[in-house]
Amino acid sequence: MHPCLEVPEIISEIVKYGSNATLAILAQTCRAISEPALDSLWRHIEGLYPLLRSFPVGLINWEPGRGFEEFRFAGLARGITAGDWERPLLYCSRVRSFSHQPLVVVGGHNELDLLYLSLPAEVLFPRLRSLVLNVPYAKYGLAQTGYIRLLSGGGLQSLTLYGNTMSLSLLPGLRKYFGAVTKLDLSLRLGHIADTDWTTISDVVRSLDSVKILHLPCADLRSLLYISSLTTLKHLHLALIPPLGDTALSFPALESLDLSDGPVLALLQAFNGTRLRALKLSHSPTEPQPQADIDALYVLLGTSPSFRNVTTLSHENVHSFPIRERGQPWILSGPSLLALRGCPRLRVLDISPPLGLDVDDSILTQFAKTHKALGILRLSGASRVTLGGVIALAEFCASLKTLEVTLDASQIPPGGPFLSIQQTSLTRFVPKHNSKIEDAFAVASLLSGLFPALESVVVPIKTIFDRDTDESATYRSKWWQVRTAPPTPSNGVIGTYAPTYLCPTSSTWDTASWYTVPAGNYLICTTKATTPQTQCSYAMSPPLNGGLEAQSGPGTCLGSATGPVTTISCALNCPVVGQTSLILMENSISGTTTTCYYGGTLSPVAWFACQYSNEGGLLTTGSTTICPGTLTSGCPGPTNSRRRYRREDNMTALLRKKAVDVEVRRALE
Repeated sequence: MHPCLEVPEIISEIVKYGSNATLAILAQTCRAISEPALDSLWRHIEGLYPLLRSFPVGLINWEPGRGFEEFRFAGLARGITAGDWERPLLYCSRVRSFSHQPLVVVGGHNELDLLYLSLPAEVLFPRLRSLVLNVPYAKYGLAQTGYIRLLSGGGLQSLTLYGNTMSLSLLPGLRKYFGAVTKLDLSLRLGHIADTDWTTISDVVRSLDSVKILHLPCADLRSLLYISSLTTLKHLHLALIPPLGDTALSFPALESLDLSDGPVLALLQAFNGTRLRALKLSHSPTEPQPQADIDALYVLLGTSPSFRNVTTLSHENVHSFPIRERGQPWILSGPSLLALRGCPRLRVLDISPPLGLDVDDSILTQFAKTHKALGILRLSGASRVTLGGVIALAEFCASLKTLEVTLDASQIPPGGPFLSIQQTSLTRFVPKHNSKIEDAFAVASLLSGLFPALESVVVPIKTIFDRDTDESATYRSKWWQVRTAPPTPSNGVIGTYAPTYLCPTSSTWDTASWYTVPAGNYLICTTKATTPQTQCSYAMSPPLNGGLEAQSGPGTCLGSATGPVTTISCALNCPVVGQTSLILMENSISGTTTTCYYGGTLSPVAWFACQYSNEGGLLTTGSTTICPGTLTSGCPGPTNSRRRYRREDNMTALLRKKAVDVEVRRALE
């Protein structure tokens, strides 16, 4: 045995990252790692199948499954003896978490009853800490089925119960195990709730002393008043709640609240006094939500001290199937969104109004300025947001990592100062289904410039709640083209700036700056500072045609520049068009460097500087999304052609990076 396997820390790391198949082999071949490996393999099991397979071969009958079923439990070949339990009980003592998924059984058989009747120990899992019970049918909803024997004597910390209201019959028998429970999740499918159901849940809830996470399908006033006084409760999910009137609920330690039904505004007013960090609000499609209540809800969120520390806010309508739309739809207005300035610590915002958002770029810009720490933003539904709003988010929300928004991207903004913005945090962008995209390639190009770390533009998958429309089908097909289209070469030679006049050769010049036709078409020659420095400006357009136009400094300028130049120069000069279609405004040569200025206006303050080395023509200073990679030459050759796509797509780059990481790990190992 290798000496390293005697070090507990090394064994712990092996167990932590080893696959189940590897751990199973190690448990059979290496004594030092056998116990830790078995503990890891049996720490959490889903369903009783792994345990049943540990009984002696031939004891349990299995039948071939049908369709997607791998097997069907068909009862026992004989009675289970105490000797048959010897090996399974060794594994049962290692189980800390058990999620019960009922086996597919042949009619008349129940695997739980068979184990319950023959179990020689006090409980099946004596060290169980977390239990998830899935109770899909009425016959599984009775305490006498043996569920009670799956629990530990008093160490249970987490209980999740799935099923219908008949599952509530289990709760009275489980109350004695609730002393140490810190998580209770009653995710029940509720139809008609009888008075006895309310009473059962209330009695159970009021027996909890140290619960931290509570998920209730309904709660009466007595149980609400009880849990509102608990100093341990941090996360609460509530569905059906009776009218509270003027009742105030304190919840001194509550950090997360999820309200999934009922009049949300009235419920939040009752919680006015908490110090929440996460808030999720959802409405049933059949539950009326007047627009006035929605507007008042956001005013409350923005003005109440209870919500000032909220970092996560989610607000949506819950879809049902089949789709029912008897409820009153609502819209998120611009003032409602701006009201959230009272929640300056927001990191995650997810809002999905059924009628969309009455929000434009100016509203979104104001919101971005007050929420610069935002990390995830999801705004679903029709809106008036354009790519200008996306640019504002890139400028002000430096930490934004995920953006999902419905936007009108039919117009691509012209070049401007925003082209210098590079937000390096965003890695995921999802334009929603009803976004308007005219030129998907142009939009993708703009996004890759704003967000250089962007890994994917995700086309949302159509769900059963989305109606088929020609517009949505066309939209999805356009983004599919962006993802699948092969790179294409450019359709010609990249134009290189060719000066028509040069600085007079009879003088020594420090800098020569050519301003192109859009910038005025003139040449400025500057002498060295020791001469003393003089600037001579020559017009390259008629009527002067290279003649002196103006001068500054104590020196003397010659009357005309050298030229006109009629031969093709092979010298490296600035490309006439930048990466983002901005045009060249100035070509300046000084010493060993050439600086190209690109812009779309006559104002030099809006130009972008790109500095290159004259020796190789490579870019040394400037934005790679605006500046061409190299200087170019007017001579025919390989330097004057390029392709309009990146060296490798994002997926290839990601796979290459992962491959490098794997090789590094292998080398270290």
